Amino acid sequence: MRLAAVKESGQEIHRLIKDTYKRLKVSQGLPDWKTYVDSVNNLVVAGLVNAMCASLKILSCNLNPLFIEQQKNSPLLEIQVDWN
Repeated sequence: MRLAAVKESGQEIHRLIKDTYKRLKVSQGLPDWKTYVDSVNNLVVAGLVNAMCASLKILSCNLNPLFIEQQKNSPLLEIQVDWN
């Protein structure tokens, strides 16, 4: 579901940039336009990286027995091994 939301948002960003390009009537080869598109791309990439980092930190905490105990949470995984 989240991947679909990210993909949909990416398409929306692409549409907005295309609309901006059409309204401004600029050349796609114009250095200022390329700089603008690069800036938007950098913001999107930074946002995705921040979202991934936050998700991985939460996952890391929820797999840490000390954190689970301190927060009085239930473990995400519980594994029992039967040696018989």
